[in-house]
Amino acid sequence: MSNQFFDLEDVRENKGVGILMAVFSFLFFLPLIAGNMKNSSYLKFRANQSCIVFLGSAISGIIGKIPIIGLIGSLLGIVFLVYTIINIVYAATEETQGKPLPVIGSIEIIK
Repeated sequence: MSNQFFDLEDVRENKGVGILMAVFSFLFFLPLIAGNMKNSSYLKFRANQSCIVFLGSAISGIIGKIPIIGLIGSLLGIVFLVYTIINIVYAATEETQGKPLPVIGSIEIIK
């Protein structure tokens, strides 16, 4: 997935929610259920990026609880913490509004 371009009005109107989803990735579902946000292509993109981070963090947490391979889960947790920070920066910075996360950003869960 390469950089996507969104309507500036859409980005300005929904930037706060995009940042909120980046900080609290478990809120990725907001644009899917909120009436006025359902039509925002920008929020759907940000929701997809946050969903990927949320799922990766949850999986790393589960793996971290398994005795023998727990170290791998802990390392993955650090990786997804970095992805969370990158996601916040991308959501907050106007130049990177449509830029997907490195490596995992091309995964499309929410269409």
